[in-house]
Amino acid sequence: DQNTKVAGVIDFFGPTDVSQMDAQRLPDGQKHDSADSPESKLLGAPVQTVPDKVRSANPITFVDPTDPPFLMVHGDKDQLVPHGQSEILAAALKKAKVPHELYTVPGGGHGGFKDPEVPIKVSAFLEARFEKKLGR
Repeated sequence: DQNTKVAGVIDFFGPTDVSQMDAQRLPDGQKHDSADSPESKLLGAPVQTVPDKVRSANPITFVDPTDPPFLMVHGDKDQLVPHGQSEILAAALKKAKVPHELYTVPGGGHGGFKDPEVPIKVSAFLEARFEKKLGR
């Protein structure tokens, strides 16, 4: 049913492949492979020791051509979730031919963006999805 399908996804700095987070992290960024990291706690073991669990927890595992359009917003100075996580998702969406946009917030950290483009991008994305959903 067209009325119950997801019309779009807005992803603010989300993890997409936790196995690559430490390789992408900023020099002073959070470590993700250690046994006490949030990702390892979620998986029940250090990230690099449970590749099957990592695969089943990674959003990029589930990207396919039927996915709705995505808007990703991510700061290039994010110390918690590396910007490369959004780049990985953008590449997977591109490969699956899913419409998407990755907006990088210059100098942006993990949220709290003061970039005036962010609310403009979000509003335009939502308006386009609702107009399409409502048949306008």
